[in-house]
Amino acid sequence: MTGLIYDRFGDFDGFHLLTEGKEAEFWSREKNIEHLIRFAWEKRAIITVKHHHHHHTHWPMSIILRPFVKVGVEVGVSVIVF
Repeated sequence: MTGLIYDRFGDFDGFHLLTEGKEAEFWSREKNIEHLIRFAWEKRAIITVKHHHHHHTHWPMSIILRPFVKVGVEVGVSVIVF
């Protein structure tokens, strides 16, 4: 994960992921998504985001929280496109 997005009022708006050398942006205003993404950000957890390839490509269909890694171990992120 490369960033958390907040609007001008400080409300959660989405997040950025780095995958295959490109940055992908995902939008969500859901509090539960914000909590999950913030948790993954703070714990340096690996996540997988599934989204539609042709429709609503910036809206996550599902987010998979992967097992945690030890501090000092490089963390990767993957995005699966449907």
